[in-house]
Amino acid sequence: MSDVFGAPFVNCLIEATRSRANKNLMKTAADTIKVAIIEEPAVLREGLAFLVDSTGGLRCTGSFGSVEQALRRIGDDLPHVVLIDIGLPGISGI
Repeated sequence: MSDVFGAPFVNCLIEATRSRANKNLMKTAADTIKVAIIEEPAVLREGLAFLVDSTGGLRCTGSFGSVEQALRRIGDDLPHVVLIDIGLPGISGI
């Protein structure tokens, strides 16, 4: 991920998200937006999942390395929103 965005940018983004998450009020489960992440590089996928889970009102329901993997494993906890890489091998995000 540091090759794409640079470590200082990523660290700044994580700190800003932590700060914002600490300021948000707790919301009920009904107010929570469920987000699934489909991204090939594991480090970026894990970082996005962290950011989603650290943001009040959002919850990561799963993070997957491919669309095929997501379709097999997404289960009953269907997301409201899917963040998907448009450059995936196999089934792409377009």
